[in-house]
Amino acid sequence: ISDSIMLSFFVETGGLGDAPEAGDTLKLEFKNNSGAWVQQWFINDDASNSFTKYYIVIKDVQFLHNAFQFRFVNVTKNSGNMNHFNLDYIQFNEARSQTEEIKDVALTTVVPSLFKVYKTLPYSHFQVNPASQLNSNRNIYFRNNLSNAVFVDVQSEVYDESNIQIYLEPFSSRNINVRAQSDSFVLYPSVNVPTQTADSTFLRSVYRVRSVGNDETEKNIYNSINDNNTIEGFDYFHQYYAYDDGSAEAGFGLDYGGLPDGPAYCAMQFTNLKQDSLHGLDVHFNRSLEEVGSRPITLVIWQDIAANGGQDVVIREIQTTPTYVNTKNGFARFALDTTIILPVGTFYIGWKQTSAFIANIGWDKNYSGRTSKVFYNFTGNWVQLGTGFEGTLMMRPLIGKKLVPTVSIPKVLPKLDVNI
Repeated sequence: ISDSIMLSFFVETGGLGDAPEAGDTLKLEFKNNSGAWVQQWFINDDASNSFTKYYIVIKDVQFLHNAFQFRFVNVTKNSGNMNHFNLDYIQFNEARSQTEEIKDVALTTVVPSLFKVYKTLPYSHFQVNPASQLNSNRNIYFRNNLSNAVFVDVQSEVYDESNIQIYLEPFSSRNINVRAQSDSFVLYPSVNVPTQTADSTFLRSVYRVRSVGNDETEKNIYNSINDNNTIEGFDYFHQYYAYDDGSAEAGFGLDYGGLPDGPAYCAMQFTNLKQDSLHGLDVHFNRSLEEVGSRPITLVIWQDIAANGGQDVVIREIQTTPTYVNTKNGFARFALDTTIILPVGTFYIGWKQTSAFIANIGWDKNYSGRTSKVFYNFTGNWVQLGTGFEGTLMMRPLIGKKLVPTVSIPKVLPKLDVNI
């Protein structure tokens, strides 16, 4: 029976994250009957940029014991959130064959936002025109991993913070014939959001797929920790605007590309839906590439930038340094000493630096269509970020009611109508 004891797994290098480079390694090790770890497999660099399946047959008698264990070890540079290897479908069992198929129908992407533009916004701003903020193109993607076509049922649910269901489109309404080893999707309409009584609350979206008799994850034959037939996600009403979902797949910075030291700028556009007070910024500094916590930067709030024939109008500047928060995807809060009364319409937040280094602001790759909101300026001219940088900066303007500060108030310099 030892000839059919097998460990299999899929590996993808990079994915939505950063691709490994020379010297980055993912290793598989087995614990032998003497308690020592022995390397059995490895992959280097960006060698598998799409999910590839690997099989390891276990025959060696030193591994055929009751205390057997295996582990994956990532060897990489001390450069933070970079050089990613993605593992999936790890299976370990006897009586297996390398010609077996995975009998699974799986959801494959993040939960689409209920909102068209923002992932989070103040509820009072949403109330100005709810229909304009609701997403009428909620695409949910899934895959048939079997070697034959199957019918897949899809269900969409939405709940409020009290777990009261406010939307349901049941399995019986969506039955899709999906070709063998192919992807498909279902488009759902917008969700009417009932009146909320709290300033800060959330909506929870749940999507489910099933293919009765064809999907062995439904019966937990694979003894998996998670069921990939169900995903859920959250949209928030809170006292800030955010395009991001709170997770950084990468970091974003200004690359001088050989230009001499000098002022460079990055700005992200927001549209304020209701006149309100702006009292600070939340920023996620992604700890990667190099330590820049002592390098000076200036956070900037603009009423306008000269990207559309106008002029740069700076409202406020915050002199600071990149501030790392010791929690996963943590945001540093930079409070203003006096609030800004922000009119309806567009405004911008971002930063200025005067020397060449990568500030590594968090970059969320999960949601597309936000790249057009980002602009940069090295030579006195603003340039809209190209579509090759799909994602959004993890910077958030704090709007309305003040929130509990998470960092001490930095030095804040008021500015009025300054031309850059």
